[in-house]
Amino acid sequence: ETIANATYYLSVAYAANGQYKDSIATARKFINDNPNNKNVPDAMRTIYISQTQLGMKKSASNTANLLIKEYPNSAAAKKIEKDIQQ
Repeated sequence: ETIANATYYLSVAYAANGQYKDSIATARKFINDNPNNKNVPDAMRTIYISQTQLGMKKSASNTANLLIKEYPNSAAAKKIEKDIQQ
Protein backbone atom coordinates (compact mmCIF):
# COMPACT_ATOMS: atom_id res chain seq x y z
CA GLU A 1 0.00 0.00 0.00
CA THR A 2 2.76 2.45 0.92
CA ILE A 3 4.72 1.65 -2.23
CA ALA A 4 1.56 1.98 -4.33
CA ASN A 5 0.82 5.41 -2.88
CA ALA A 6 4.43 6.50 -3.34
CA THR A 7 4.30 5.45 -7.00
CA TYR A 8 1.09 7.41 -7.53
CA TYR A 9 2.48 10.56 -5.91
CA LEU A 10 5.71 10.20 -7.89
CA SER A 11 3.69 10.29 -11.12
CA VAL A 12 1.98 13.49 -9.91
CA ALA A 13 5.34 15.01 -8.98
CA TYR A 14 6.75 14.20 -12.42
CA ALA A 15 3.77 15.94 -14.06
CA ALA A 16 4.13 18.97 -11.80
CA ASN A 17 7.80 19.15 -12.71
CA GLY A 18 7.12 18.99 -16.45
CA GLN A 19 8.50 15.46 -16.80
CA TYR A 20 5.42 14.28 -18.65
CA LYS A 21 6.82 11.12 -20.23
CA ASP A 22 8.06 9.91 -16.82
CA SER A 23 4.69 10.85 -15.34
CA ILE A 24 2.80 8.76 -17.91
CA ALA A 25 5.08 5.74 -17.48
CA THR A 26 4.91 5.90 -13.67
CA ALA A 27 1.13 6.39 -13.58
CA ARG A 28 0.61 3.48 -16.00
CA LYS A 29 2.80 1.23 -13.83
CA PHE A 30 0.81 2.30 -10.76
CA ILE A 31 -2.52 1.50 -12.46
CA ASN A 32 -1.30 -1.85 -13.79
CA ASP A 33 0.13 -2.88 -10.41
CA ASN A 34 -2.78 -1.56 -8.31
CA PRO A 35 -6.00 -1.73 -10.37
CA ASN A 36 -8.27 -1.47 -7.32
CA ASN A 37 -6.48 1.42 -5.60
CA LYS A 38 -8.61 4.47 -4.81
CA ASN A 39 -6.11 6.69 -6.66
CA VAL A 40 -6.54 4.97 -10.05
CA PRO A 41 -8.96 7.61 -11.43
CA ASP A 42 -6.59 10.39 -10.34
CA ALA A 43 -3.66 8.55 -11.90
CA MET A 44 -5.62 8.33 -15.15
CA ARG A 45 -6.24 12.09 -14.93
CA THR A 46 -2.50 12.61 -14.42
CA ILE A 47 -1.89 10.62 -17.62
CA TYR A 48 -4.51 12.73 -19.43
CA ILE A 49 -2.89 15.98 -18.28
CA SER A 50 0.58 14.77 -19.28
CA GLN A 51 -0.62 13.59 -22.69
CA THR A 52 -2.32 16.95 -23.23
CA GLN A 53 0.88 18.81 -22.32
CA LEU A 54 2.84 16.65 -24.78
CA GLY A 55 0.35 17.40 -27.57
CA MET A 56 -0.86 13.79 -27.68
CA LYS A 57 -4.47 14.80 -28.42
CA LYS A 58 -5.76 11.40 -29.55
CA SER A 59 -4.18 9.57 -26.61
CA ALA A 60 -5.45 12.20 -24.17
CA SER A 61 -8.95 11.89 -25.61
CA ASN A 62 -8.81 8.09 -25.30
CA THR A 63 -7.62 8.36 -21.69
CA ALA A 64 -10.36 10.87 -20.86
CA ASN A 65 -13.07 8.69 -22.43
CA LEU A 66 -11.84 5.59 -20.61
CA LEU A 67 -11.73 7.41 -17.27
CA ILE A 68 -15.23 8.84 -17.70
CA LYS A 69 -16.55 5.42 -18.77
CA GLU A 70 -14.92 3.38 -15.98
CA TYR A 71 -15.15 5.91 -13.12
CA PRO A 72 -18.06 8.22 -14.03
CA ASN A 73 -18.68 9.38 -10.47
CA SER A 74 -15.05 10.09 -9.58
CA ALA A 75 -13.81 13.60 -8.92
CA ALA A 76 -11.16 13.02 -11.62
CA ALA A 77 -13.81 12.23 -14.26
CA LYS A 78 -15.85 15.28 -13.28
CA LYS A 79 -12.75 17.52 -13.57
CA ILE A 80 -11.94 16.14 -17.02
CA GLU A 81 -15.54 16.57 -18.20
CA LYS A 82 -15.41 20.18 -17.05
CA ASP A 83 -12.04 20.66 -18.79
CA ILE A 84 -13.34 19.18 -22.06
CA GLN A 85 -16.42 21.43 -22.06
CA GLN A 86 -14.31 24.61 -21.93
